[in-house]
Amino acid sequence: MHQNIDDKLRMLLMLDWLRPERAIMRLFKTIYLEKIDFRSPSLDLSCGDGSLMFLHFGGRFEDNFDHFLATSANQFSHDKFVDIYDVKPPPPLKPKIKFPPNRVIDFGTDWKEELLSKARDLGVYGELIHHDNNQLPLPFGDSSLATVFSNAIYWIDEMENAMKDIHRILQPGGQIILQVMTPNFLGTLDRLDGILSDRAINILDRNRRATMPSPRSYSEWANITKKAGFREVAIESMFPNEFLIDIWNVGLRPISHLLIQMANELDLDRRRRIKKEWVDIFHTLFLQLVSTPPNCPIENSPYLQITARK
Repeated sequence: MHQNIDDKLRMLLMLDWLRPERAIMRLFKTIYLEKIDFRSPSLDLSCGDGSLMFLHFGGRFEDNFDHFLATSANQFSHDKFVDIYDVKPPPPLKPKIKFPPNRVIDFGTDWKEELLSKARDLGVYGELIHHDNNQLPLPFGDSSLATVFSNAIYWIDEMENAMKDIHRILQPGGQIILQVMTPNFLGTLDRLDGILSDRAINILDRNRRATMPSPRSYSEWANITKKAGFREVAIESMFPNEFLIDIWNVGLRPISHLLIQMANELDLDRRRRIKKEWVDIFHTLFLQLVSTPPNCPIENSPYLQITARK
């Protein structure tokens, strides 16, 4: 398992090198994806740019590709919310694929057209559908899917209704797999309230607490899932240690938009050399931290994986 973590961490750092804390989050998402049998027809609800599923199914990028080559980082401000990744890259900056994925998910949905455009370039979805999941019902027929996965369902406003509609579209015996936040996910900011100024908290927060409507506690997620009609509900903590969430909540987040702009001013050879050394440093710093034995009580976990059946 340690070697598996070693390889995954380096791969994810290569993709997110200027936001190395993102590699920690995505590492645990990929580890828990390994437990899932994606029976068809399958759906990735809120699939984003598809890069995580691409990597999970064996796809690999060339080392000179990463998430920061095409962004709107120059438009970012701590005084407003801007998704700097919601841009369509020009053809020269599209993903450089070394190996394609070895299978596909039948459907992917997202409400951001540019992210769907990026996902389309990766070939990991059979069909991509532009849809805001706050608009119910979801665009699938009753009992039409065998597997529904989402790692972004906590962005939905009416969680209880959304869970009931996911139950509607699943076949009898079908499986739902959700990777979800709890209120502990942003606990770093709660602990720093009253210590840091409002301006400093705003820099770290980036409007996340105001725009994430549905983080729920472990017991709340369990109740919502069961009330929607699901059975065999199992919930696991995805984080081995609570302190890792502090790294995620701070990291290089406050200055990432500046680092992106500086990195993209470099010629490609120099950028590649700096990126390699940068990744080596953070790989050394993070590897032992993410490999520690689990000791996070599920009630304190910032991030959970829920699996259940209809």
